[in-house]
Amino acid sequence: MQSIVEAVKAAIHESLRDEISTMVSDKIKPLNDQVDKLCCENHQLRMQLDELEQYGRRPLVRISGIRETNGEDPKAKILEVTTKAGIDLCPDDIITSHRVGKPRSKPRQIIVRLNSVDTKFSLLRSAKKLGKHSETSNIRINEDLSKFRDRIITPTNVFGMCFFIGKFLP
Repeated sequence: MQSIVEAVKAAIHESLRDEISTMVSDKIKPLNDQVDKLCCENHQLRMQLDELEQYGRRPLVRISGIRETNGEDPKAKILEVTTKAGIDLCPDDIITSHRVGKPRSKPRQIIVRLNSVDTKFSLLRSAKKLGKHSETSNIRINEDLSKFRDRIITPTNVFGMCFFIGKFLP
């Protein structure tokens, strides 16, 4: 009799477990599908946000390696460096410029808003001239990238590779 009770008990237990498992699966599946859909939508929105952020940075460049002094005029320093390197950049090409970040032991980057994207392209193409002069060889001009694109491109940056509007160019 005891064995019959144990067999019935096991059968009921197995049946309830299967039924509960099916009910839980039926409830969880739509939730998992919704989570997957929301993750996909979140990714798409992040990519759209990055596109908008990068679009706003189109006329911006970052210049690194220019020595920092108290009370400096970043625009004047940029024009001095580009003149030394033989890069054609006039004062009207620069809308605004300033140092980025907190002061530290090495010079902070200068972010520069140029008057047009064409001026930016011209400046980036001419930036090679900086390396040909001893006074400007440690100065770099790069495109200002969104944080997302900077994280992707910086670790894979190869000397001599160019990036325009956050896209790789040969």
